Amino acid sequence: MEQNLIIAKNIKTGEVVEFATQKEATDYFKGIYGDKIRNSNVVAMLKQKTAYKGIWEVNYIGDGKITRTCKHCGKKFKTRRDQQVFCSNVCREDYHPVKIQGAKEKELIHKLVTMLAPYRTAK
Repeated sequence: MEQNLIIAKNIKTGEVVEFATQKEATDYFKGIYGDKIRNSNVVAMLKQKTAYKGIWEVNYIGDGKITRTCKHCGKKFKTRRDQQVFCSNVCREDYHPVKIQGAKEKELIHKLVTMLAPYRTAK
């Protein structure tokens, strides 16, 4: 998994700190400002044009998205969500097929697939 970094620069001291994730940035700023800092504060820092508390300039390096490889098809995609592992809903649904409960349902689905087969292969 490739991630673009978050860079924070202290205007007063010239200190530059890089983070791989928003969580790392949140943990760092919690160490400085205490429990008042949350992940939403880091998001706000990234969006604002002025320095946070007049001290910290916080920006993404790059577009701020995580580059991932789809767990189903292997295609590379970009996302802002840490939890996303599929490039699309189609891949997600193909990876987790619907579980069929009973024999009667299996039989009905088999009949349906058989009936629709000519339409699926028609050009």
